Amino acid sequence: MDRFLLLQLAAMQCHPMMCNNGAVQMPAGSCVNLVNNTLYLEPCKDNNKPFCDSGTDVSYCTANPLFPEELSYPGEPCNKKKHCKYGECLEGYCQSKALKEDCNLDEECNPGLYCSNNKCVKQLELGATGCKSDYECVNWAACSEGECIQYFSLPANASTSRCFSQFSELCAGGMCWQGLCIDPVQSFNESALPRKCNSYMDCTSEASSHRVFYSDCMCGMNPEGASYCTLFPGDLIYAHLITVITNWINSEMSDRCNTVRRLSSYCISQFWDKPNSEELFLYYYRTYFYPQLQGNDDCIKDIFTGFYWDTIATITHAKYMFFSSLIIVYLLA
Repeated sequence: MDRFLLLQLAAMQCHPMMCNNGAVQMPAGSCVNLVNNTLYLEPCKDNNKPFCDSGTDVSYCTANPLFPEELSYPGEPCNKKKHCKYGECLEGYCQSKALKEDCNLDEECNPGLYCSNNKCVKQLELGATGCKSDYECVNWAACSEGECIQYFSLPANASTSRCFSQFSELCAGGMCWQGLCIDPVQSFNESALPRKCNSYMDCTSEASSHRVFYSDCMCGMNPEGASYCTLFPGDLIYAHLITVITNWINSEMSDRCNTVRRLSSYCISQFWDKPNSEELFLYYYRTYFYPQLQGNDDCIKDIFTGFYWDTIATITHAKYMFFSSLIIVYLLA
């Protein structure tokens, strides 16, 4: 089972969870055991069964799950082991349908194109009208009421038809209300984050134009069994994520992705430099898994949230190596 799905399933239960450390008897081969409303954890030690599968009251160590082969889309890197979903691998990249060639799906066309009336045609530029989906617009624009509009570009008080749960990827700060872009709000007393909660009523924003907004109260993954408030778009972590996503979308590198892959983690990692792509993934995790990342003990990190802590370790190591090389250059100068 996908690690993110496993994380979400576990987080829905709102149980305290912690390293077992001999507290309870674990069933043979198990990694998670629910006893008296507490999830006791033991990371998998068998190299042949390193993966903690999802269960109800008990989860067991299994071999790593076999996922379908992830194929490269047009424009993405390919080789003898990484095959193309469409077209063929030429000079290390997947080449598929070119301009005016026959197609059935947007994802069949090479970067810069989409499928219209069974022909690959150029993506619509900013301000162009007549679009029906984001994929018809250039990679840094979304389709809103038939017009291609740049992501995160509309100022406060601009109207937007794309406003879901107070978020719009068209508004400059990512936040909207009743069909209008608004300045993004912060959590009440942001400096006191993370905020524990019992319901969404505990998760308030700072007042904005005499309005107070609410975020969600979500189960955490910690020995206390505490729940935490999710972030608002104006909070520093969330705001930084929007900045990094905007940097990617507006970069020349995003043009190298097929239109349906404009925000694909694989395409981003292949064409954006490593520091930037890792920063994007790091802040994505920090934003969207914020409640689940608070107060993790070592076993929670190992079984559920390793994707985040491994990313931090990778970035920290890279920075260490960079500064070490600078010191060596300085000493040898």
